Amino acid sequence: MSQPWMLAVDPSEIVARATEVEAPIADPPGGAVLAACALDPAVAGATQLALSAASMRAYLQSGAQARQRLAQFMRDAAKAYEQIDEGAATALGTDGHGIGAPPIPAGTDLPLPALADTPTAPAAPPSPYTGVKLAAINLNKPDQGVSLKQFAHDWNAYNLAIQQALGRFRDFENWEGEAATAVQAAFDQHRDWLRLMARLSTTMAKQASGLEQAHHWAIGQHPALADITTLEEVLRDPRVPDKKPFMKVYAQCQKKSEEVLTGYANRTITEPVQPPRPPAAPTHNDPKPPPPLPPLPPGGDPTLPFTGTPPMPTMPFTPPPAVTPDTTEAARAAATLATGPTVKPAALDGGASAAIPLTAPLGAGPTPPSALGPVC
Repeated sequence: MSQPWMLAVDPSEIVARATEVEAPIADPPGGAVLAACALDPAVAGATQLALSAASMRAYLQSGAQARQRLAQFMRDAAKAYEQIDEGAATALGTDGHGIGAPPIPAGTDLPLPALADTPTAPAAPPSPYTGVKLAAINLNKPDQGVSLKQFAHDWNAYNLAIQQALGRFRDFENWEGEAATAVQAAFDQHRDWLRLMARLSTTMAKQASGLEQAHHWAIGQHPALADITTLEEVLRDPRVPDKKPFMKVYAQCQKKSEEVLTGYANRTITEPVQPPRPPAAPTHNDPKPPPPLPPLPPGGDPTLPFTGTPPMPTMPFTPPPAVTPDTTEAARAAATLATGPTVKPAALDGGASAAIPLTAPLGAGPTPPSALGPVC
């Protein structure tokens, strides 16, 4: 049974899907990232995390703009289908249900945003000699990982928000042909890009959790500030005649502090997250015109829709009858993608240790070294 040469398209579906595609996804988290304490490695790690989050937000915004361009392209295509359908109906006497290659108006492309790689935060400077008491003071400064924990929670949740938005890129129900295939390819590319952005969201969440865990590890391993304060008071106590045992304990605490600071620095190394650029949306820059509408068969009635088999490419070409301004305008346009898959006219084929406690009492009399317990 012969098939009609024209392709059935529902422009209203294309317009509805365009609105769905450009609908905003939930805003990415924007909370501040604070270092867990005042130690240089903690500050460097939190700084890098903040830079990565800012970069992710910029790229996600760029992706939203790409979806807007894609939606505009789809609306232009739907409008063009309607125009060529009306023109074909006028020229051929149809009722407007057959649609050929859509003319795509020029000049609807939105500007592309500028994007840059995520900068690398300055590394923590080589740790100079830091007294054990000063290290303990800095280690206990705010905010003790509160913002890092919230950061991890928020970006893990955003990963889910992205995944819930992927259904908008499903296949079309009433749009077939190479033009629809090219738009669907753009859908697939953007869906894959969003999936990668979702994975990078969880990557940053894991980095934040790692920084928080490194801080709590250091808190558990480092000599406690209260213990160091007690030891210093003993060393200043004039009633303690022999301070050498206490000085030895203090030296052990200093050594332990340096070991912990080195381990903290190693545990807080944070690599920048480099998001990929969003895929380019289709554009209207291809100047090639589409082929003209197929001619009517010999002896055909121009007032009736053509439902026969179109001429084969190897057969001689019979010029079409005189055309109206509507069909002339429709024959000039192209449905092509300047980037991504090539668009051909649809009418051609249809087809993301516990701490060591200090037990030394602050009594009125001298404190023997054994009373301090295992400080360090």
